[in-house]
Amino acid sequence: MSAPESAGGNRVRRFAIIAALLGLVLATGIIAYFGFGKVVSAIEEIGWRGLVGMCVCYLGPVGLLAAAWFVLDPGAPPKTWITFYFARLVRDASGELLPFSSLGGFVFGARAAILGGVDPAVAISTTVVDVTAEFIGQLGFTALGIALLFDRPKAPMEDQALLQSSVLGLGAGVLAAAAFILLQRRATGPIERAVARWAPSALAQTNAVVTSVHGLYQRPARLTASSVLHLGAWVLGGVGVWAGLWFAGRHMSLRTIMGVESLVYVVRTITFAAPMGLGVIEGGYVVVGAMFGLTPEFSLALSLIKRVRDIAIGLPALAIWQVMEGRRLLAKSEADAKPDAAPAEISSES
Repeated sequence: MSAPESAGGNRVRRFAIIAALLGLVLATGIIAYFGFGKVVSAIEEIGWRGLVGMCVCYLGPVGLLAAAWFVLDPGAPPKTWITFYFARLVRDASGELLPFSSLGGFVFGARAAILGGVDPAVAISTTVVDVTAEFIGQLGFTALGIALLFDRPKAPMEDQALLQSSVLGLGAGVLAAAAFILLQRRATGPIERAVARWAPSALAQTNAVVTSVHGLYQRPARLTASSVLHLGAWVLGGVGVWAGLWFAGRHMSLRTIMGVESLVYVVRTITFAAPMGLGVIEGGYVVVGAMFGLTPEFSLALSLIKRVRDIAIGLPALAIWQVMEGRRLLAKSEADAKPDAAPAEISSES
């Protein structure tokens, strides 16, 4: 790696660490503003039963997300779904638990798929298209949240301005998705630069990646199926949060929880560059929760419980991934050492 590239990488890492620290300060400030004691009391109301319920209910949506990724690989045998399931866990855990933006999660998820036996060109190309399908699915989830927000029995008059801006924002999202698809289909430069930036070891397969991406977009049925599965995963995820709260004894309206979850995902998507979403997710839950009548303390408690859920599920996935990486490096070093050892053995025998 050249000196400019190394310096650029160091700047990115420093920025990520500083942004994560600022986000942590922001999140702490938000909790302090509404009162640590009140937030802790709200967390105690949800308790370990709510946490366990959310953890169990989270595994189903991940299965749908893995299926959404799996359908983009036309030649994959059924067992490859398990590989995509694990890779999706790594992808989400990397984006939520490591000091990187969501882009880092995409890279690590593709890397986990490659370690699981998926062809590198296929892993990278399907990740690119899966991100597009996920964005389309999230637009549908956002539309559901907007509909639930303005279907309240006593929606205030000032919501009309919010409704107009929300619809305009949704329309802008649809245009952005269309532009993103068009860019990937017509321009190879951005894909090549992304491969060079995030997966330099796969540079030799850049043409294969670009060809695979174009081939995937020539199968609109697969992109449509992936988008629908993504939407189903987000909806099921909202149901899972509601079920976890119900298991904890908080029998809340499914409409309320679904509306909060859908609109908070909008905040997370817009602020995708924020490492781990620190601060922005907590603030998003407070603002969106207030729209649906939730107290700030409960909204913050819900966001923190979900972070604990992500840690409980994500850390084991990251640990397994690191073990797989370690074994690969060890096998590579042993393979590299064998040619050097062979001449020594021959000379000793002679």
